[in-house]
Amino acid sequence: MMLCTSNKQGDSKMSEEVKVEKIYVGNAKVQKSQYGDILKLKIGPNDVEKINKWAKDNEGWVNISIMESKKPSDKGYTHYAIIDQWKPDPSKSKKATGTTSASKPDDSDNLPF
Repeated sequence: MMLCTSNKQGDSKMSEEVKVEKIYVGNAKVQKSQYGDILKLKIGPNDVEKINKWAKDNEGWVNISIMESKKPSDKGYTHYAIIDQWKPDPSKSKKATGTTSASKPDDSDNLPF
């Protein structure tokens, strides 16, 4: 999908909008109990395979978001699970800019004590 944008000078430039397809990995529904609501998540073998593939490609980690459905499914599922595909922009990381959290103290005042 191409998206046309223009700047203040009136020049048009083309930029590509990246749309990421959601990776669905389960269904869930709320079950009432004497201890309060329990969110019961159903994950099948294909879902586990998707989760393992994502983890393998992303340093062993997977973040899963459980989202509420607009309406319950025929089987009563009120929620669905997707893999959170957000990744930090490497060009904005501290390692890319060469800065570190531990910096040298400022000795510019040259106090004798």
